[in-house]
Amino acid sequence: MDVLRVILLNIGPGVTFYAAFVYAVSYMKTIDKLPTGIAFNNNTEAMAVILVLLPISAWLADRIGRKPMLIAGSAFVALGAMPLMNLMHSTDPSTVFLGELGFAFGFALMGGAVVVNVELMPRIVRCTGLAFAYNLAVGVFGGTTPLVSTTLIQSTGDPTSPAWWIAGAAAITLVTTILWVPETRDRALD
Repeated sequence: MDVLRVILLNIGPGVTFYAAFVYAVSYMKTIDKLPTGIAFNNNTEAMAVILVLLPISAWLADRIGRKPMLIAGSAFVALGAMPLMNLMHSTDPSTVFLGELGFAFGFALMGGAVVVNVELMPRIVRCTGLAFAYNLAVGVFGGTTPLVSTTLIQSTGDPTSPAWWIAGAAAITLVTTILWVPETRDRALD
């Protein structure tokens, strides 16, 4: 059950990362018709923001707890996916960048509490269980995000439809956190 819990916790961050930073360049070029250089610059700058935000988020997770950070990040992405995708669906590079920044912020909130994965896994299976759970969640759900996003756009005709995939993934992490994750901040590892 610990492996399943860690899988569910990592679906939201995995899909958010792949949507906002792997698929986003293709989206900006294909859907928004932005030049390749602008798409890559927006993406690189948003990833640089993550580099700044992740240590701050981790510091907060050490101060206020892992659970509040996971709840804040996954709720932000679940509720903000559609507005953020609407920002990304623009021909104005600055507006697109604001959408990416929003996803970067939500991802960083969840990512700062990533230590919870280790803290939830029993010592006897910690390395194997964590490797399996994390890679399954990120590989299957995050890794298929470009395919799912493209399929959603083609089948619905709505260029913002990937937001539903992102919001659903973040909702899985949110519900899992609320219902199935104890606070681990002050708990000693076994």
